[in-house]
Amino acid sequence: MLKRICLLLLALLTLGACQQEEEKEQGSVAVANPFTTCETLTEAEKVAQFSLSIPEELSDCEGILFRAANSPSLQLLEVVFPLEQGEVRLRKAPGSEDISGVYTDFSTETEHCGSELSFTLLGDGEKDFLALWQKDGYSYSIYAEEGVDAAVLQQWVYATK
Repeated sequence: MLKRICLLLLALLTLGACQQEEEKEQGSVAVANPFTTCETLTEAEKVAQFSLSIPEELSDCEGILFRAANSPSLQLLEVVFPLEQGEVRLRKAPGSEDISGVYTDFSTETEHCGSELSFTLLGDGEKDFLALWQKDGYSYSIYAEEGVDAAVLQQWVYATK
């Protein structure tokens, strides 16, 4: 009798361990990377199916990363500039949504309204980190991870198309 109880307990413990392992496997779903890393901006533009002009002062940077996504759920072109003062990430996508991927609550928000272009700069009162705008059916964002002077970020906005 004791032998049967031990076997039954062992079977129940084994079944419980298998069930936990099955739950772990079901709970860990990997998300596919939607981006294609490209060698050049031209190659990234072909993947995204739209063009992007980048600020000339950033185009001389070493080690620029060009990435594009073109799927039913995401169409986006991204250029990452590895600067000494931190990465600068420029994005363009069809539509009018915030495409920055930045979810920081900034303490300052400055609206710049012009006849040619209107944009928003977000920062901490000393530096600006994020620029957001829309033009000709596209959304744009520039994010400087370490922040820059507002005048620098404005120059980058005007040079991006």
